[in-house]
Amino acid sequence: LLPATNHFPRAHRHTYTQRLLDAAFTLRERLEEAQMRRGAARLERLNLADEALAQSDNGINVAREMPSLEEMASLAPRMRGQA
Repeated sequence: LLPATNHFPRAHRHTYTQRLLDAAFTLRERLEEAQMRRGAARLERLNLADEALAQSDNGINVAREMPSLEEMASLAPRMRGQA
């Protein structure tokens, strides 16, 4: 996950990277908790893990779509011309 965040704009890199890591660690923790439980308690933890997986997946998709600093720099002159 960390290499995927290297191209994030510096102003948002730390916050966004932390959110991605939090979601990934939460996913792992919920899966480990589910492994230690049975029945309804296990299903509850698996549902929580599914939510964490969705958050991680969403974060990774945003990371893929976020333009690099070079792409943002090339867009800036065009955006100024539209204002």
